Amino acid sequence: MNAFDDIKAVMDDLNNRRSVLAGQMREFQQLQGEIQALVERASHDPQARAKLEKLNQAFPEGIQNSQQAIMSKVTLLEENFKQLQEGFKTMGDSDKKNEEALPKPKRKQYKNYM
Repeated sequence: MNAFDDIKAVMDDLNNRRSVLAGQMREFQQLQGEIQALVERASHDPQARAKLEKLNQAFPEGIQNSQQAIMSKVTLLEENFKQLQEGFKTMGDSDKKNEEALPKPKRKQYKNYM
């Protein structure tokens, strides 16, 4: 396996991790929507109020702070993924150019005396 294959394998792994992160973000956004629905129903629905109270107990400093922290970390991760991917692409391109620039080995030809 050469360096180009190694870089490709790392990029594939990064893309898989990015896909997993995207799925988790969709789930997180869905949960945010469910929380918003609970907030809207809390004035007339005792079950919604009870769920919000449990949520407040789980996050005594407030869920907004946690949400903002998570979103800032996700943004940072996305930027890091992009930088890594660009770096690996650049390395892969330079590796290809180096392989193309190398002289081809000369083949010895044997004379046929028969």
